Amino acid sequence: MRRAEKSGEERRRAASVKHFLANRFPGLVYRYRAIRSRYQQAANINRFIKYLNQEHPEICVSLLDVGARGGLNAIPIFRPLKHLKNRLIHGIEPDTEEAKRLRKSGEYDHVFTDGVAWYDGEAVLHVPVDNYGAASIRETNPNVEQPIGVLRQNCRNIPICVKKLSSILPTGATYDFIKTDIEGCDYDVLSSAEPSLLGKILCVVCEAQRTPIFKGQHVTVDLHSFLTERQFLLYSLNLQGNLVNQDVIYVKHPGTISDLPTLFKYLLLGLLLKHRGNFISCTLEVYEHNYGKQKVLDSVYEIVGAKRRM
Repeated sequence: MRRAEKSGEERRRAASVKHFLANRFPGLVYRYRAIRSRYQQAANINRFIKYLNQEHPEICVSLLDVGARGGLNAIPIFRPLKHLKNRLIHGIEPDTEEAKRLRKSGEYDHVFTDGVAWYDGEAVLHVPVDNYGAASIRETNPNVEQPIGVLRQNCRNIPICVKKLSSILPTGATYDFIKTDIEGCDYDVLSSAEPSLLGKILCVVCEAQRTPIFKGQHVTVDLHSFLTERQFLLYSLNLQGNLVNQDVIYVKHPGTISDLPTLFKYLLLGLLLKHRGNFISCTLEVYEHNYGKQKVLDSVYEIVGAKRRM
């Protein structure tokens, strides 16, 4: 009885201290909660990757990084993939020096050094003298105000050969996740990809522009229409500091998942994306609604921190 009373007193005292701190130092408490949340999310990712490595080593998770400059550090959400034992990460980077660095880093299983476009042929790469990362095969649109901080008046024009994704990748190649960062050409490259490639992809991470800052480019609305017609859902849209470029993430509708390996990849994706809005719980619920309760998922619920509602 005394132990129960003492335990109750300790809880009340702790609640009082938390209430005092929350009112006296709200910024400090907010940062503490944010750090604790990130730690918990990282722990969940590590546990699930360990589960896949030990219990399902046959499941291969694959990523195609189009415009791979900067490596996986440029796409933090996919950085944990390097800890998977069975993973395939391909990059496409036309800068031969950067491609050499990426190969040396060991993060990529293969790096293609082709220029990527929506056609096979020749193009001119317009390289701003102050920002190689903003190079594009599209010319700047003089009728549209350019983003803040991007100066394209002084460009070096470099003739290059370009290829479609289907001409660069091995025949029949498929990936689970794709990231594109190709300055005004993301829509064109995705729309020219083979249907079999897009049909297998579970997540698209790319860049879009609200206004056509390049000649002949498609804007965010066009990209959204194209992907939603192919059963993708908009997961997040973040406006960059220049107020024109947008980082967007699309995920395949969970109702399209038809087997356990794909489900496990989708759950991993949910963890990588910090599973906002009960992303993982809803995915598991939809899958078991379609295919019945799965005993193999009992341990998965615990690992990913979800509760079974059925």
